[in-house]
Amino acid sequence: MNQSSSDDSYSDHDAGPSSSLLSPADYEKVGSADVLTVTSTGSGKLLSDWLPCLDRHPDLSLDIVESSRPHRPSLPRWLTVAPLRRLCFALLPSYIQSWLSDEESEETDQSPTAALNGLRGFAALFVYFYHYQMAYSRHVEIGYGQSGNWWIIQLPILRVWYAGPAMVAVFFVISGYVLSYRPIHLLHSHSFDRMMHNLSSSVFRRGMRLFLPTSVGTFITMLTVWGGLWEPSRPIYMDPNIMRGDGESHPRILPTFLDQSLQWFDGIRGMTNVWDWHMYFPHYDHHLWTIPVEFKSSMMLFLTITGLARMRVIPRLALLFVLICYCIQWDRWEVVLFLAGMFIAETDILKHRENFPKIKDVESHDEACSSGRRKVLRVCFWSAMFISGLFFTSAPNLSPDQTPGYVWLSKLIPKTYSEGHRFLHSIGAIQLVWSISRATFLQIPFKTRFAQYLGKISYALYIVHGPILHVVGFPVVAGLWELTGTETASQYSDGLCLGMLVVLPTVFWFADIFWRFVDIPSVRLSKWVELQLCMNAD
Repeated sequence: MNQSSSDDSYSDHDAGPSSSLLSPADYEKVGSADVLTVTSTGSGKLLSDWLPCLDRHPDLSLDIVESSRPHRPSLPRWLTVAPLRRLCFALLPSYIQSWLSDEESEETDQSPTAALNGLRGFAALFVYFYHYQMAYSRHVEIGYGQSGNWWIIQLPILRVWYAGPAMVAVFFVISGYVLSYRPIHLLHSHSFDRMMHNLSSSVFRRGMRLFLPTSVGTFITMLTVWGGLWEPSRPIYMDPNIMRGDGESHPRILPTFLDQSLQWFDGIRGMTNVWDWHMYFPHYDHHLWTIPVEFKSSMMLFLTITGLARMRVIPRLALLFVLICYCIQWDRWEVVLFLAGMFIAETDILKHRENFPKIKDVESHDEACSSGRRKVLRVCFWSAMFISGLFFTSAPNLSPDQTPGYVWLSKLIPKTYSEGHRFLHSIGAIQLVWSISRATFLQIPFKTRFAQYLGKISYALYIVHGPILHVVGFPVVAGLWELTGTETASQYSDGLCLGMLVVLPTVFWFADIFWRFVDIPSVRLSKWVELQLCMNAD
């Protein structure tokens, strides 16, 4: 018997009755070989396992060889229990799961709305950046040069990465585009029955799609409040030296669990109130005020598509533009954005129609040259629109009429708008979505794997980031400020930036979990309910 090392894994080579992996028990049942070659990868268990078998079979000889496979450290004993192992694996972010399991990455989405999905993801991330800073400083609300503020990151375009309210406008334009793209495409294919089927399905499932995840998210938040997880950060929330901005609502523990549950239910009732167009801020997450707005605007969009479906293309677009202007006059900026998304979607579909009238091609050298010039002009045009969109979405939330660069633009704001910055943000959001949907060179950063991943978890990220900022963000930032100090602007910024390194991965982690365990199942549940209750739902 030759021993070169010891191990806990077995394999037979050349001299066994079988080519499968052998253990001592296997040999007792089927073995008759005189020599077995057993592979070692480096643990001390192999020889002791085989000693009883060697005693019973004196003629058996083992040839133990070193394995070339790298040794993997053994898991803790408690992780060897299959249910616990599966649970721990499930709680890992999906990208870490893929890395550990050596799964091939999914192909990037190549659908017509893929780039807009990536844009939606970045918009959700920028909303998080806005809310992260908003609790500690009012500077995120004002622009460069306003009230003596000259921070570089407040310059137009540079401040887009934390322009939260402007990103809400981007959300709404994208929603209008995505929700109307399919029915309008069917309309142009003269598939009227399929278009009505699609609209019926969208109307039926829209409420479940929006309110199921938010109901679960706010219920979990309510449980964390009742469990006391919000109490350690309450002294920080109440300290005006730390919370120099708007910390929003920090829910309290109520006397009984029933009281807490009824407060949560009252929030769900308020969110689902479709008869009131005033902004409603749910008690357990003020950020979710956009969800009822999105639902009501979606219904208006579906109604508009249905009402204009039988019109010819040019009259339909003309009347749609009139409706947009009508909504502007009544300060319905959210409906304006949804209808603008529909307008952009139809123009994009028209661009790809083969039978849409085009200028007759003339095959000549001059025509080829002019074609090249037109291509350059198109690149310049869409690039200019994209940059203009970034500039408009950089408009500050407070007093844009007192901010250099926006003083003249503020004169364009209709007097009917109660919040003037909404109009400037709307123009910017429309320009961004239109330019990205049309110019393929602008779509490149929004079709990357990271952007597409952000798009997938965008709704989950939007739902979970608020509670995490209160439970995790407040203590982390306050603790870091004790280390860096807050006497100077540099120290203040250092604490915020270091806190971001802790809070942002936490938000991504919980958003990924919520996406897989709540958001995706909610979509599947809504489809299942439709299949069960509706005729011809498939």
